[in-house]
Amino acid sequence: MASTNFFESWENGTVIPRESAARSLITAVFTAAQYRPHGIAVIDRDGARRTTYAELRRRSLRWAGRLVAEGVVAGTPVGLSAERDLSAAVGFL
Repeated sequence: MASTNFFESWENGTVIPRESAARSLITAVFTAAQYRPHGIAVIDRDGARRTTYAELRRRSLRWAGRLVAEGVVAGTPVGLSAERDLSAAVGFL
């Protein structure tokens, strides 16, 4: 793969291995949370609800902590059933 940047690869139509894409998306969101914590990360379908990068990071870490408390370890596939709303973005991370 010519580029390891997730967004450049997406724009160029490059197929990204699932593990690499997941790591790159998480890295992109967490980096944005560090440098632009108040930037808007997700807007729901009707535009009524918005989540900042910092809030998305906080919520995803909280959810990850709950999974670890239930015995889930890194690399374990976890199913996700969610409405197409902000909670789905948390679950993807």
